[in-house]
Amino acid sequence: MQDFFTVEAKEDPIETAYTWQWQQLPRIWKRWLIALSEHPGTLLEMISMVCDAPERSGPALRLFELFEGEKTDKFADAITAFEIAGFVQSNPHGRILNPRSLSFIQRIRQSDNPLADALFTEQGQTISLQVSLLICESLRRLLVHIDNSPNPTISQHLLLNRRTWAQQLEQLWSNGEHRAFLETLNQLSAFLQQNQLAPELSAWCLELLLRSPALDAVQDSQVAYMVAWLRLASSALSTPEAGQQPLFSQAADLWRNWLEQQIPGSAEQPDPCLHNCCKYLQQYYRIQQDWAALRRVCTTALNEYTAFEIWPAVVQELFSLAESSFKLNENDTGIGYEQQILEQLPFDQLPQGYKSQLMIRLISNRISRTATVLAQELLDQLRAEPEAEKLASLTDMLQADIYFQSERVEAAAELYEKILSEEKNTNPEHRQYLESQLSKCKKALDS
Repeated sequence: MQDFFTVEAKEDPIETAYTWQWQQLPRIWKRWLIALSEHPGTLLEMISMVCDAPERSGPALRLFELFEGEKTDKFADAITAFEIAGFVQSNPHGRILNPRSLSFIQRIRQSDNPLADALFTEQGQTISLQVSLLICESLRRLLVHIDNSPNPTISQHLLLNRRTWAQQLEQLWSNGEHRAFLETLNQLSAFLQQNQLAPELSAWCLELLLRSPALDAVQDSQVAYMVAWLRLASSALSTPEAGQQPLFSQAADLWRNWLEQQIPGSAEQPDPCLHNCCKYLQQYYRIQQDWAALRRVCTTALNEYTAFEIWPAVVQELFSLAESSFKLNENDTGIGYEQQILEQLPFDQLPQGYKSQLMIRLISNRISRTATVLAQELLDQLRAEPEAEKLASLTDMLQADIYFQSERVEAAAELYEKILSEEKNTNPEHRQYLESQLSKCKKALDS
């Protein structure tokens, strides 16, 4: 070692140290270092979680085979070797490749470097895709883990490195790995939404779609691709710029024509394409305020979910059908859908209190459209439910809103004051609403 440093004394000492350490590493760990160096911020433990599973499979297995590893090789041993050689930076939440070593490793990868590995010249694209698949699988497992056992430090690390995860997803998308793309996008979307980053995700989805070939036909044989496209498009529709993009209207025509050819409930299990198609079209028609088209899509979705007894989805479609009917000034039809929510669900098979929750939602909707007589009728029914006593504060507030809307201002004011006096620890937004309503009542009484 002393001779090595004497020979290389004119070189940068850090570069010299890395070169010497590199030459001591087994070839398989060198290959892993090169492969992971393009993905800084990836926690090495999350890679180990997949690679060192009892049954190694998928991209982990393929990479160990490409790197000519043995079945007994463990990625945990690689982390130890990397750390001893100075290629790892340890943090409280886990270990990553040392940022100071990345430029050295990247130079090793260049084909004209004496230390270069011909494998990366010959199969670089294959390795790159398998690494992205591995990182996405590792990310999915880690997200499930922190959802079950929250760890703010790891969550913060994942958020700070979300550009890296986006790059992996783009690699999967462009290489046709749509199933893995979709599974990862679903997990990552939930995580980002929990951290108030849904707008950023929607902007990325729109940008990815705009860089991709336009969808010119629905391909029934490529279910994963179709569902992934619909998921991207549904998210992208949330962006302010979406309305200016012709791709959404063109896609809506394609998917509407496809949906009209489907027979809801005819398959042995729920159709993921039909579900995501309905979700996309519903979102698109809401933006366009095309309530008649929205109602047609909701009817198809309702038939699908009813056939498979997916009751929460049935409820959502009935609410949407009622809403679109009211928008079309077909009030009797809308009320009919509301009645279906209360009368056609198997509440004995659903969680206790579920019917009361739906009644509260319906009462609120009726108040918002000033259907006070119908709201009062349903509120009286709610008070007869087994959970009514537990919901006393909420039913009082609904009653106060009905009184206020019916111009029974004095009765409304009394109830608002009663709720405020009883709920000292209510959340600030709720309290602000109550105080605002009480103020309106007092102004009306003073005038």
